[in-house]
Amino acid sequence: MSNTRTLAGLLLGAVVLVCALLFCSRWFRGEKITDTWYNPPPAGFDSHLHESPVEFSCVSDHRAEAEKRLENNSVASLNEADLSYYGVDAKNLAPGRRPFLVRALTGNKRYGRFYVYHYGGALVIGNLSMGSSMPPVERMPLVVWLAKEPSQVFVSVSVTR
Repeated sequence: MSNTRTLAGLLLGAVVLVCALLFCSRWFRGEKITDTWYNPPPAGFDSHLHESPVEFSCVSDHRAEAEKRLENNSVASLNEADLSYYGVDAKNLAPGRRPFLVRALTGNKRYGRFYVYHYGGALVIGNLSMGSSMPPVERMPLVVWLAKEPSQVFVSVSVTR
């Protein structure tokens, strides 16, 4: 009798878990991101199948100017003076790498994490955040160190609760 109860409890728990996952994914899928920087990677992108993560830093100073610089292009080449202006430490500048300013979005600055990956000649920048709802996304320019300018920049953001 106790084995039957345990099995029934496990089945009920599994059904509740599946329903909760379906509800959450449907709930967030319904949220529309209208920011023009939003440009998700193509279907089928899996970060585990691509090159190692790219080194990056968040722009800490003069963020409005960085956003304006990215108004018409998703990537801009930087020099050491630019890094200082944007409050980014140049010590991350590795031999054979150049700094680039790129677009990124965040769903929740306090409880989020960026990831940056190569995707062929393109770059994929995403933000995974936690929150009770999908807040308005916020633009967050990043500085990345790359051997060459990416052909395209994909930008995505998601919030999970």
